[in-house]
Amino acid sequence: MSSAEPDSHLTLLDRCSVSDSALLDVLCDVIFQSFRGVIPFDRLSVALLEGEPVEVRLRWQRSILAGGGLPLGYSLPLSATTLGQLIRGGSPRIINDLQAYHELHPESLSTQMMVEQGVRSSLTCPLILRGQTAGFLFFSSCQHSTYLDAHVERFSRLAGQLAFIIEQIRLYEELDRERLRNDQLLRELMPDRIVDQLQAGHKPQPELHPECSVLMADLVGFTARCQSCSPQWLQRLLDDLYEALDQQTQALGVTKIGTIGDGYLAVAGVPEAQADHAARAARLAQSIHHTLESFAWPDGSPVQARVGIFVGPVIAGLAGRQARRFDIWGHTVNMASRLQVEATPGRTLACERVGALVADSFHVEPAGRRSLKGVGEIETVWIGDD
Repeated sequence: MSSAEPDSHLTLLDRCSVSDSALLDVLCDVIFQSFRGVIPFDRLSVALLEGEPVEVRLRWQRSILAGGGLPLGYSLPLSATTLGQLIRGGSPRIINDLQAYHELHPESLSTQMMVEQGVRSSLTCPLILRGQTAGFLFFSSCQHSTYLDAHVERFSRLAGQLAFIIEQIRLYEELDRERLRNDQLLRELMPDRIVDQLQAGHKPQPELHPECSVLMADLVGFTARCQSCSPQWLQRLLDDLYEALDQQTQALGVTKIGTIGDGYLAVAGVPEAQADHAARAARLAQSIHHTLESFAWPDGSPVQARVGIFVGPVIAGLAGRQARRFDIWGHTVNMASRLQVEATPGRTLACERVGALVADSFHVEPAGRRSLKGVGEIETVWIGDD
């Protein structure tokens, strides 16, 4: 291989585009295989500057030395290394007797580990991008006096182009992390099937679900408590409560629709039909009451909820043009809300149909005929523990 050949590989690096977060591995593998005949090294490592305070973190390495090198993810505070000198100088550093260097710097654990693994020479190139150091490219050899000043220019050219690519990778990884955060947020706001349709470029259409169980829960006396409790205390209460309820809702396969103030609206059997939708809603109601047993108002009185459950059809779909959210509409939703208003604190009031569906698994007690606003009289039941 002639001394000019590495330039062809640098051109290859120029042509590479970021396709996934594994590109750094691919590039370093190419460098490792292609340049060993021209640039003497037995190990190639890449470490990046991350965090605040700044740490030097090992992101990639490949070695033919026994022991394989430092563990991936190994990091040290930048202030605990001598690499700050390279950042200030901006030039590569050659150490052709690593054992002697370690005797002068016995506090360096990384140098000690390298010596123990057989490394005797090293060349470290700062990865400079737009005048800032993004990390370091380390070439290591198991022979003494491996590196010459003649190597530095070639190393520097490689390191400069690799720094640019690493920056692209960092940007891609940040975009990927942002995409994952957005995906997680969407899946907290709407069912997975709806999110999958949106991400596939389809517009989800509203659907009629012939039978499901709608649950509405509301904290007893919350509005009055807003006059006596601090806003911070109330926010902590709702944060802790909703976090617990969201976990339970997800575990039960129930779809959370949303919160309105201290009200919690959920539905079982939407968007996927569930034969046991009423039982799932009843278990969620049970969980709500049990969860609230660990909460108390500042004066020591218990925090309680009224819960209503109604079975019937709903229309489900995305609502809103700008801030779209998954929602349900129809008579069943209104009925669940009205049953919640009628419920006794700490209990769950449901329609007779719910009682019939869960009678084998829950304690069902007649609650009598009740006149609901805009509906008239219906038979109701209390749903107790299973």
